[in-house]
Amino acid sequence: MKDPSHLDQLEESLKKVLMEFGCRIISETLEECNSILEESVKRRMYWQIKDRTQRTLLTSLGTVRFTHTRFIHKESKERAYLLDQILELPAHSRLSVEARAALMEEAAQSSYRKAGESLLEPVSKETVMRTVHRLRFPKRKAEENGRKREVSRLYVEADEDHISLQFHEKKGDVKRWKGHGDNSRIVKLVNVHEGVEEKGRRKGKSWRRHGNT
Repeated sequence: MKDPSHLDQLEESLKKVLMEFGCRIISETLEECNSILEESVKRRMYWQIKDRTQRTLLTSLGTVRFTHTRFIHKESKERAYLLDQILELPAHSRLSVEARAALMEEAAQSSYRKAGESLLEPVSKETVMRTVHRLRFPKRKAEENGRKREVSRLYVEADEDHISLQFHEKKGDVKRWKGHGDNSRIVKLVNVHEGVEEKGRRKGKSWRRHGNT
């Protein structure tokens, strides 16, 4: 701390050091996990080492680089990065689960561009859009007795909002005339829920079904 009157400089410098240290911890931990897989006796019964490569992953703390080994199955000849499978990392994804969650949370509150800028190492709004569009929700399991659940009261909220599409079918197909594009749309929204419930100091709706109509 060179100047006690500049506490903000100390905070900024310390935050940078802690983030870098966190990235080192994650990187070294993943390297160790990969070494455990290579040395595993059980793994050697089914998989043999093919090669090793470096992988880069953008986390909420910053960029992490680690070595992951590609294995080949002795019988089926399937090739796989076993560490990636354990971590549930998609083959071509460069974002960690925490980073993807941060992007989607910010995108829900603001825009794709601001969400991309919210990470320590910004990503493009196209990356945020692809992350959001790949989101899948598990199907709700049917009731064990086959009967639909009954509720005493159901609330229906309907509204509409103006949005600007980034494109119609493909990028660059929006037509503009005197600064105005033909990408403006009115989206109708319908939310169906069972009411409001307390969650600490915040109130939240107990959703049963929601979406666009």
